[in-house]
Amino acid sequence: MGVDTKASDWFMAAHRLKVNPGASSGSLSFKIGSRVANEAALIGCAGAISGSGIPNEFFFSLDTVNMNIFGGAFSLRDIKGHIGDVHHNTSIVPGELNPTARRSNGVAVMFNAAMASSETFDFIISGQWMVKAVLKLGDTFIL
Repeated sequence: MGVDTKASDWFMAAHRLKVNPGASSGSLSFKIGSRVANEAALIGCAGAISGSGIPNEFFFSLDTVNMNIFGGAFSLRDIKGHIGDVHHNTSIVPGELNPTARRSNGVAVMFNAAMASSETFDFIISGQWMVKAVLKLGDTFIL
C-alpha cells in the first residue's frame, strides 16, 4: 500500500492551528487515516485566515471522525494542491470544526468532516491543502 492507494474509508483528527498574525495567514493540520489504504498522513490547509479571538497556536483534542467522501475514493497523492477551507465555530457551523477540500474544478467537494468543538474562538481559513508527512497508521491511530 502507498500514497497512490485509493480509499473511501478515511477518518480524521484535528491536530494543530498555527497563525501568522502579521500576514493574516494560518494553517490547520489534521491527521487522517484509512484501513483500506493502510496509511496515515499529516495533512493541512493553509491560507488566509479571518475571525476573532484566534490564538497564534492551538492544539486541538477533538474526537476522531469519519470523513464524508464525495465523488469516489481518493489517495493521499490526490489531496495535494486542492483548494478548500476550514471553518471553526462560524455562523455556518456553530460549535463545529469543519474542514472541506474541493476537487480540481474548484466547485465539487472532495471531502469534508464535522467535528464538535467547544472552543469559543472562530475563524475561517481559505487556502490550499497539502500532505505534510506520510505516517504509519498503527503509530498514528489506535485501531
